[in-house]
Amino acid sequence: LIAQAPIETGPYELRYIVPGSGESYDIVSARPITVIPAEVSIAVAPRLAAGRAFDVSWTGPVGGDNWIDLTDLNEPGLFGYDGYTTYDYEYLTADTASTLTLNAPDIPGNYELRFVASVSVGQFPGAERAVLLRRPITVVNADDVDADLTAPQPQQRIVIPTDGKDVDALVNDLFEN
Repeated sequence: LIAQAPIETGPYELRYIVPGSGESYDIVSARPITVIPAEVSIAVAPRLAAGRAFDVSWTGPVGGDNWIDLTDLNEPGLFGYDGYTTYDYEYLTADTASTLTLNAPDIPGNYELRFVASVSVGQFPGAERAVLLRRPITVVNADDVDADLTAPQPQQRIVIPTDGKDVDALVNDLFEN
């Protein structure tokens, strides 16, 4: 038997219930359980190029209707009738790769990636939803991101012309300012 845990953490009771007489049900067995927070992560570059595809690495629970979406910063909405804007999203199933590709909005600004958990309650799919993780990102003009790519990378050797000046003084100036 596979059961989906509730979104809210805390103590619960797992029950095995069978039909009783009439409208009643009998609890055959019960066991206390504790639901702990899900381990969730989202890794993405902090600056993304407007209108371009980007990769998102993630870990977390799959199943139900869990998804990762790209919304305005601090968006509280979770349901379509909340009227919020989702710029891109992907549902997370057992077949979803640990790195997925989304598209950045065309307009530069501050946005966020959200890991949203969705649990069915009874016969109501997605009735319970919660944001498990928010990751802020900045979308910039594509030219600004391209300029970042030409900057020296860590451990890359760069040559600084001294023009006859004292190298120690140049290094001190560089790190003091």
